[in-house]
Amino acid sequence: MKNACHGDAFSPVVLNAASTAFWYQRLDMIDYLSLALGHGLLAVALLRLVLLDDLDVDPRVKEHKQRAEAERSAATNSGRASQRMKAQETASERDQDEAAL
Repeated sequence: MKNACHGDAFSPVVLNAASTAFWYQRLDMIDYLSLALGHGLLAVALLRLVLLDDLDVDPRVKEHKQRAEAERSAATNSGRASQRMKAQETASERDQDEAAL
């Protein structure tokens, strides 16, 4: 069986640039479309991640900062005095609340 353009139908077909240029032009458009769509979706995902409120919040860091601040204030005379004053105020408020009941 003979093929009019390529000789024998069972022989390997050799494609040259002239015969395939038309088809590659159409495939380039699909390639650009798929690249644009993929990159666009990645950009949307990245934007959503960046706009999250709790992205940069780590509860452990807050705990460490509070503990360090408490230790720092406990190490000074004024810090100890301030802690005693707060303890006395809370105790007096608690006594007032119990008396009101």
